[in-house]
Amino acid sequence: MVLMKVDLRQESGRHSETLDAFTNYLGIGKYSEWNEAKKVDFLAKELKGKRPLIPPTIEVSRDVQEVLDAFHIAAELGSDSLGAYVISMASNVERSCNEEESS
Repeated sequence: MVLMKVDLRQESGRHSETLDAFTNYLGIGKYSEWNEAKKVDFLAKELKGKRPLIPPTIEVSRDVQEVLDAFHIAAELGSDSLGAYVISMASNVERSCNEEESS
């Protein structure tokens, strides 16, 4: 029985860092350096794909692992337990990269 749904929140820069780790691992460049059209195309293609994007044994930084762990927990809890997944400081696909450059 679920009494209250849980919202998950993560800062957009962490998502860019995580996608950088994926694209670097795959040998296709650095996600954060791509233009918005290339990012959207990549994400749309991967969301339609049936294979895992990365292997479960990928070695990543602590911050990237935190993002991956949040997704694993969300998957285990299921939709009945979850409310929204909020990506703060994101207004479009490219926003997080521009924020990091100005920091």
